[in-house]
Amino acid sequence: MFKTEFFEDAERLLRDQAVWWFTSQPIELLITLAIITLLTILLYSFLCAIGRRIKAQSNGDIHSWHAIIGRLVQMTRWWFLAALGLRAAIEVLRTPPFLARTIDVFFTIAFVLQVAIWLRYFILAVLTRKAYQHDDGVDTLASALSILRFLISLVIWFAAFIFILDNLGVEVTTLLAGLGIGGLAVGLAAQGIVSDLFAALTIIFDKPFKRGDFIVSGDTIGTVEDIGLKNVRIKALSGELLIVPNSKLLSELIHNYKGPFERRIEQRFTVAPDTDFQRLEQLTEDVREIIRTTPNCRLDRCHLLNMSLYGFEYEMIYFITTDDYNLYMDVRHAINTAILRKLAAEDIKLANVYIFQLPGAALPA
Repeated sequence: MFKTEFFEDAERLLRDQAVWWFTSQPIELLITLAIITLLTILLYSFLCAIGRRIKAQSNGDIHSWHAIIGRLVQMTRWWFLAALGLRAAIEVLRTPPFLARTIDVFFTIAFVLQVAIWLRYFILAVLTRKAYQHDDGVDTLASALSILRFLISLVIWFAAFIFILDNLGVEVTTLLAGLGIGGLAVGLAAQGIVSDLFAALTIIFDKPFKRGDFIVSGDTIGTVEDIGLKNVRIKALSGELLIVPNSKLLSELIHNYKGPFERRIEQRFTVAPDTDFQRLEQLTEDVREIIRTTPNCRLDRCHLLNMSLYGFEYEMIYFITTDDYNLYMDVRHAINTAILRKLAAEDIKLANVYIFQLPGAALPA
């Protein structure tokens, strides 16, 4: 294998200083290495035991904080602990400068790699925990997790690689500039795919809607059938399946009609102007009773709102306490038909629609 003169000199210097280090203080060095080895084994075993103990408090929930922290502790590598011990040894023993620098570099590499392992696991664990808080994100997350793992691993390991090179004295400015230009070109070429991917992650973690929700977004109206990495499949009211890009869907104002909320209904109707006063007074109570006795409904108020030559106008406000859109329409239908039935039973007519003719204007044929 070809070696430059620089690497040959460095290898010779490291070998000579290591031999001097071993021969000048053999007893101290052996004792120190034995202590480092023992402490590494004991500390590694202790951290593994602590991690298992913390994980045991999760009660089998692998996405709980106890499980995440316990696993994080267990991911401490033995070679990082060994490098930490060697780094402490150069402060105790008479270590030649070049050998001390080599151990320092070894410790830096071990430290950066250990931090990268911790950081990668913690980020993926937190994202997984967030998505699995609701069952609706599980299927989509299963598809997205491989891409997430690749992207997060790529960023973290690349940052660790650049940090290690920088600590070794390598000039990384040119490398970063070249990679930045290449990354910009790839990003522009895959702009649509990346936009839809990040929109899918927004839907998974922010949850503006989930599978089974009835939503309205722009011209899109229907029930969410599936949430994918690039598209959302929506079953339209007219029956067809709409395939909507994630980024387009999130760019619109979304009305979500499924969830733990109440729909407020404000409705008015006008009865004929010749209706008897006693019937008008009783009608208010009758409408209130109809709303009170209708399932999945809560009365707010009902009053005689206006009086005019054209009739007596009533206003009723109530809340429908269901997130099922079909049931919501059933409740409104039941209330309206019950009111019409009551009007017919009491012989109360709804106000007529009057058509006014301006002077000189002819009625349509």
